[in-house]
Amino acid sequence: MRQFFIFSIFFSLFFPSVSSSFAQAATNKAANANTPVTTSDPAIALDELEDMLYPMTSDELLIEAEGWMALLRKTTTNISKAQLDIKRKNRLIKKKEDISETTKSIKVEKKTEKAIEAATEAKSEILEDMTVLQDQRIERVDRLNLVLSAITKKMGKTAEGKEPDEVIPYRQYVKAISGVQVDVTDVHAAWVNIYGW
Repeated sequence: MRQFFIFSIFFSLFFPSVSSSFAQAATNKAANANTPVTTSDPAIALDELEDMLYPMTSDELLIEAEGWMALLRKTTTNISKAQLDIKRKNRLIKKKEDISETTKSIKVEKKTEKAIEAATEAKSEILEDMTVLQDQRIERVDRLNLVLSAITKKMGKTAEGKEPDEVIPYRQYVKAISGVQVDVTDVHAAWVNIYGW
């Protein structure tokens, strides 16, 4: 026992690069073990994703679900930011319209009209971006749902016929963020949302 202890001290003192490279390799392997594989291409075809999921264990599938959930949360956050930007543009447009209606100066009126046009154009661009983000959200939900179905298939349903507990929070999140939110007080935004949907 004492000889082993002396040998390990000798080895670690004279060959630190070897022992540290083993430790680094173990750390890298552990880090990669918790990294989703299928999210590297967020636009992956559903049938290809299904093929990639097939050999995975339920633990590996849970890592994939977390990866798709992270992408979905990011997209949903970007949609929320776009909705906030639209509301701010609407307030700016309303403020400028009020100024335009109450002013008697032609110079001020022209200036506010240009500001209204610029804000309306910026709002249209945001709405177009939001339509793309909503399509992206639908695609991410489809991929997450495929992963969740694979988890349920591998883990099995409960005795009551319900999905595993690990899947339920994901399903609830998807249910909560699904659908299109339309501000009916903003006719332009409502039209773009419905048309883009």
